[in-house]
Amino acid sequence: MELTLYEQVNSFWWSFVLGALLTAVYIVVMVVRELSPPSKSLLVTGDILFMVFAAFVNFLFAAALTNGIVRFYTIFAECISFVLIYFTIGRVLKRSAAVVFGILCRIYHFISDPICNLIRKVTCSLKKKCKIILKKTKK
Repeated sequence: MELTLYEQVNSFWWSFVLGALLTAVYIVVMVVRELSPPSKSLLVTGDILFMVFAAFVNFLFAAALTNGIVRFYTIFAECISFVLIYFTIGRVLKRSAAVVFGILCRIYHFISDPICNLIRKVTCSLKKKCKIILKKTKK
C-alpha cells in the first residue's frame, strides 16, 4: 500500500528532526573527542558504534513512518539536516567547548595549585620532623 501525500510530507519533516537528533548525538561525541582525544582504536570503535546506533534509529524510523520501506527523500532530509547543523552549530560548539574547557582548567588550577603547594610544604616538613625523630630514637 502506498503512502498518502500527507504521510510522505510528514515523514519528510520528521526525518529532518531525526537528522537533527543524530547530529546532536554526534556533536556530543565530537566534543568529548575534542576534550580528551582517544586512541585510534577507540576512535574507530566509537565511529562504528555511532553508525550502528544511527542505522538502528533509521530502521525504527522507517518501520514506524514509512511502512518499513527506506525512502530516498527521508534519507535526503536527514543528510541535509545533518550537514546544515554539523557545519554551522557543530563547529561553533566544538570551538566553544574547547575554550570553555580551557577556562575551567585555568580556574581549577588557580584554586587547586595553592592548596597542593600547601599540602606539599606540610608533608615535606612532616617528613623532615619524622626523620629527625627517627634518628633520635635510633641513638
